[in-house]
Amino acid sequence: MLSSCVAAGRGIRMRCGASCPFGSLDRGGGGLVVGDDTPCDPRAASIPVGRLPLPATPPPAATVCCSAVALGPWPASSLEAPMALVCAVVLSLLMLEDVMPRRTPTSSQPDPATAALLQTLNPHAAGIDIGATALWVCVPPSAVASPSAPSAPALLPPHVRRFGACTADRHPMAAWLRQCQVTTVAMASTGVYWIPLDDLLESAGFRGLLVDPRQVQRAPNRPKTDVHDGQWIQRLHSLGLLTAAFRPEEPIRVWRASQRHRASLIEDAGRHLQRMGKAMEQMHVQLPAVVSDITGRTGMRIIRAMVRGERAPKALAQLRDHRGKARAETIARALQGTGQPEHLFA
Repeated sequence: MLSSCVAAGRGIRMRCGASCPFGSLDRGGGGLVVGDDTPCDPRAASIPVGRLPLPATPPPAATVCCSAVALGPWPASSLEAPMALVCAVVLSLLMLEDVMPRRTPTSSQPDPATAALLQTLNPHAAGIDIGATALWVCVPPSAVASPSAPSAPALLPPHVRRFGACTADRHPMAAWLRQCQVTTVAMASTGVYWIPLDDLLESAGFRGLLVDPRQVQRAPNRPKTDVHDGQWIQRLHSLGLLTAAFRPEEPIRVWRASQRHRASLIEDAGRHLQRMGKAMEQMHVQLPAVVSDITGRTGMRIIRAMVRGERAPKALAQLRDHRGKARAETIARALQGTGQPEHLFA
């Protein structure tokens, strides 16, 4: 069978020449092998198209093929052309299998660049989810030696605990953080609930990290519970993915609080003056039209007298300051109104 296949390949070479990709099974440089006859096309012997490059040492299959070419007869059968084509393809694949390079196994080790992205930068970091009535504190899992007692209403992970929002409940929280060897604590700036907690942690010796809530809300499809929020804040803080907000020192905070309160009082006073002017307009009293500032000496005297029950325009006009530009008759004419009690109360 082998001699028949090789002889069939030799027959293809006799018909197509040395350029045939199925009959050219020798390891030469593109010429004819020993024993080849003259090809059908004289130009085909010099065209090395479709040659199969083989190594310097021929494989066993090539040696057998070369020996069989010289010994085997040509099969006289009506199916010699299809059989020759099939046998030539099979022999070509057998010879190429020995010279193909073997695949190198892929490394199972992780990429160093990918592993460096999630390195723990703060191993002693904790996270706190602040609520109006409770605080959910999460410490590193390795900081808790034994599981804690179950907490109502559900069983919490060993490294998560719930504390109350009162000051008496926050001192045990600081003691537990100190027991777990926590050095830095991250929390989200939720309203004004974080201010007393940050002051307590600062006085206890912890480094507080106040972060913008938008930094911890950018992960899609994350479970949204108080326990998961505390764990997520602790995880991000341990990996160094949170940016702290600026908070000045204690003396600057005291001065800033007083200035903010003063600005609020001034804004409230301006709004109250607008309400007083609106009430006078509804009583048909045109005092703001004749007095430049109703909060001055003339304006406050007249307003206090009206609140006490005085309604006579001339009597109210006599309360003007002598340095005022408007005359008493002009002021008395502007003070003629209805004097409705509901607007006086405003």
